[in-house]
Amino acid sequence: MLNNVRTSSVARSQIPSFTLKLMREAKRMAKDTNATAIHSHWVIPCGVAAAHVVGRHGLRHVATMHAGDVAGLLKLPGKERLAHYVLARTDHVVAVSNFVADRFLSCVASPDRADAREKVLVLPMGVDVGDLTVGPAAVVTARSLLFVGRLVEKKGIHVLLSAVGRLKEEFPDVHLLVCGTGPLRPVLEDQVRRLGLGSNVEFKGFVKEEAKRELLRAKPLVVVPSIESEGGDFEGLPVAVLEGLAAGCLVVASRAGGVTDVLRDGENGLLVESGDVDGLAAAIRRGLRDDSLAIGLGRRAQADAAAFDWPVIAAAYQRLLFS
Repeated sequence: MLNNVRTSSVARSQIPSFTLKLMREAKRMAKDTNATAIHSHWVIPCGVAAAHVVGRHGLRHVATMHAGDVAGLLKLPGKERLAHYVLARTDHVVAVSNFVADRFLSCVASPDRADAREKVLVLPMGVDVGDLTVGPAAVVTARSLLFVGRLVEKKGIHVLLSAVGRLKEEFPDVHLLVCGTGPLRPVLEDQVRRLGLGSNVEFKGFVKEEAKRELLRAKPLVVVPSIESEGGDFEGLPVAVLEGLAAGCLVVASRAGGVTDVLRDGENGLLVESGDVDGLAAAIRRGLRDDSLAIGLGRRAQADAAAFDWPVIAAAYQRLLFS
């Protein structure tokens, strides 16, 4: 969405009419269902639309911010007014990570920031922990790496491909499975050819949920090499990190967005600096060389994952919406 708005004048011109339509539909649905609360996702435009409706009808409102919405808000000339409008008509603003919360609060005028902080909570998205631990597992090679995500700049897949190029000499059989679609696939496939990684990297495209779970149950080394894009887009808290932890995989991730909220270097995974090819290669190398390290970190990761099992997250939202 952010990329479309940034690059397309047509997309930008549609924002006002789209937001007005959201307002009308939210009002209609609230009336038809006798709603007492609205839960909006993405502070713009949905949070703004919901704020308009609750302000007129006295409904409870919880607004959840992810990342792309806040990145977009930061670029708007009226960001302070929009942030104030949503905050004034929201009972709770939920950010998926501390990083997203801090970026949103930077949009709030300084005199109001302390009061705003009391209304902003941090709660990650959930994952189905049980589904990631029980069931059939895919067959993967001994040195399998797994990337799951959209093929866009902020996911940092180009950094991972360069790291695999560093690893190939020591591990000629290393195999990276790339699951996801996106506009950068042709560019990334060209990078694979230039690095001579044709036999080491496989682009699977879109993978259905059960197939993804089977891959995770096989406990490959999960890599999440996120960066902040040149256009200012950033991660909130990648679900790929949460799923990797819940499945008991060794997760190697960059310190990007809210990753450090849940991943602790050397305790339940391995962290590297964002965009650091050599650092990423070194961390993956540690995991491939030391099975006991991978198993130990994976077990601790799985124990930590109980905190973001969907029933736990859903109960937290229920309290916010109806208590």
